[in-house]
Amino acid sequence: MSLATGADGRPRCSWAVSAPDYLVYHDEEWGRPVADDRGIYERLVLEGFQSGLSWLTILRKREAFRSAFADFDYEVVAGFGDRDVQRLLADAAIVRNRAKVEAAIANARAARVLVESGGSLAALAWSFRPERERAPADGAAVPATTVESKALAGELKRRGFRFIGPTTAYALMQACGIVDDHLAGCAVREEVEAARRAALGRRAGAVSADARIAVQRFVDSFNDEDLDAFVAALAEDVEIQGGRGLVRGREEARAWATRRPTGELHQRLVLDEVRTDGHSAVALIRRQWSWTGGELADEQELGVLVTLDEDGLICRYQPFSDRAQALAAAGMGS
Repeated sequence: MSLATGADGRPRCSWAVSAPDYLVYHDEEWGRPVADDRGIYERLVLEGFQSGLSWLTILRKREAFRSAFADFDYEVVAGFGDRDVQRLLADAAIVRNRAKVEAAIANARAARVLVESGGSLAALAWSFRPERERAPADGAAVPATTVESKALAGELKRRGFRFIGPTTAYALMQACGIVDDHLAGCAVREEVEAARRAALGRRAGAVSADARIAVQRFVDSFNDEDLDAFVAALAEDVEIQGGRGLVRGREEARAWATRRPTGELHQRLVLDEVRTDGHSAVALIRRQWSWTGGELADEQELGVLVTLDEDGLICRYQPFSDRAQALAAAGMGS
């Protein structure tokens, strides 16, 4: 992909001038911020159906998809049953693929559960926005997947979403303006960036992808007892407020992580959410103790004040038994 000049003499990403439908989508939609749950769900469904097909095919069937899927109202689609599946599989105006149809319905149900629990599909997706971006010079600089798209796909799968891998997740991020892959010099890039800046300004306090990824690495490596990965997530001068006092530096942190319950009890961490403001973040974590057979013995909710260094490594980890207290300590309220 490179720049190409359209009929109006303006330079654009080359794929945009290959078909009129692409031109409209490129100029008016691609990369512009989508920050509502219905809009994110629509793009998630369309990107899922696009897998293995051309995006042009999906664009030309988009209105049919909207009609078939109740204008992408995920609350309505979540109520679809077997008759709706058969109706959709008989609809020649859309892509008739059972796995994709069933995934679209399952994803609507997962979105409904997320929202009913106080979350937001849009907030979740935008929480994986990379902190640093550069305008790609050409197509070779546009990735198919990123660390953030892999993390987003993993989080969506954990929450029950289907037919979503790192490549589809990255296409979703491109479509919704979570990233902007308009090439440097593209005529609409400046407009798109202005729209994204305005949207991000409205999303003050949204979750930082760096913080989310750092804390998830910490939690995963702790649970997997992967001490090398655990230490790699920490800054050299990390400070961890442990139950037996302050732990300083990576080697003390390694020793701290090896102290586990003995006998039949096993400890693990569950990350519920990360809230952030600048380099400080609060991780809402559940510490669980389970018996060898897997039965939960006890659980404790924690709010953990986390500070990252310039490299995105954890340099401070301070747990609070009261989540509200942790949020207050970070100046975020409750």
